[in-house]
Amino acid sequence: MGISLVLFLCASLLGLPPHTAESLLEGNPGSTVRSAVTAIDRNYLRAQTNPAWKEAKRKLLAGEYGSAGQAYQALAAELARVHDPELYLVNAEEFRARQEELDAERVGTGLPTFAIDWDRATGEARVVTPLGDSPAARAGIRPRDLIVSINGRPTKSMSHQQVINALGVQARGKVRLVIRRGWRTWGLTLEPSERPFNAVQYSRRFIGGAAIGYIRVLLFTPYAGEQVQEAVEQLRREGVEGYVLDLRNNPGGLLSSAERTASVFTAGVLGTEVQGRGEAKRLLTHRAPVTGKPLIVLINGGTASAAEVLASGLRDLHRAVLVGTPTFGRGQTQKYVPLTDGYGVMVPTAEIHTLRGRPLKREGVRPDLEVGRNFVSEQEIATRRDAQFRQAVAVLTRS
Repeated sequence: MGISLVLFLCASLLGLPPHTAESLLEGNPGSTVRSAVTAIDRNYLRAQTNPAWKEAKRKLLAGEYGSAGQAYQALAAELARVHDPELYLVNAEEFRARQEELDAERVGTGLPTFAIDWDRATGEARVVTPLGDSPAARAGIRPRDLIVSINGRPTKSMSHQQVINALGVQARGKVRLVIRRGWRTWGLTLEPSERPFNAVQYSRRFIGGAAIGYIRVLLFTPYAGEQVQEAVEQLRREGVEGYVLDLRNNPGGLLSSAERTASVFTAGVLGTEVQGRGEAKRLLTHRAPVTGKPLIVLINGGTASAAEVLASGLRDLHRAVLVGTPTFGRGQTQKYVPLTDGYGVMVPTAEIHTLRGRPLKREGVRPDLEVGRNFVSEQEIATRRDAQFRQAVAVLTRS
């Protein structure tokens, strides 16, 4: 594997053949812990600056483990004490669930791994954004809403994996949530949808005598880049004068897919991945652009991770005008480090910086034209009631 994404990066680091992994697990569980500690220490973004990780490392290396179960229990417990919600142990079933979410084969609740992080102040699960056109979005859940409880269980007492299992692709049947937004708290029920998830949607719109190509990307799945290219090629055949690329409420996904999407419109460096030890890797487009026609990109507080990379890159390369509200600010990569017996560790490895050197983490991306409120309902998106969309079309038709 070697799939890079801003929220979820899978790469085989240890490379142990199956028979070696089995013998290591059965014969010396302490070696499994030491291998995990070495891999985390080598790749963890904050390995040199997070004192909690240094203490966890010391305890793990000093421990004695009589079985594989004890080794994994110790790993899970000490990683939880590091208080980094993106550093955690996963088993084989949990990893497969993440891959299913990335493939987006079904809509589910609309709150997959990419759509959830944690509020440091309260310790509760927090919504990055619900996927567009999903039960969560239609129920009115918004970016940065706190999930107080799931099916009666407070999220501050749940692990990262327990929250994801309850909300993600494994969720079956109705899911009861208590949501808090500011001073308001209320309950709602989501029923996961079994219908296929359409990550890229597009249409030709006639507005004020102009033919506009509208493309909405809800998540950067493995094939989203190719689907955007197909959309542009079809809209070009239909004679559109320019494009509105809607990245609102897009929580990210595969970074490589966002790079391929950028390649449809431009060529160049989109930004850099900066690791904890200072090493930097450029994020690049990979082929000649398909179109040079005017482009407006819509962003909001639910635009995160890979979607932020794409928006900032297109703007910094002078290819697009950004319209909407500031983005979420979640530019960070992760790596999956396989261990043994189907277990692995998710490790945050790098922060994403824009082409101009600004970190996306926390700061996010500010639009060129700030328009309207931060949240537009599913019923209003790309309609006459959508002030951000109207402004995008106005800028496009003046280009």
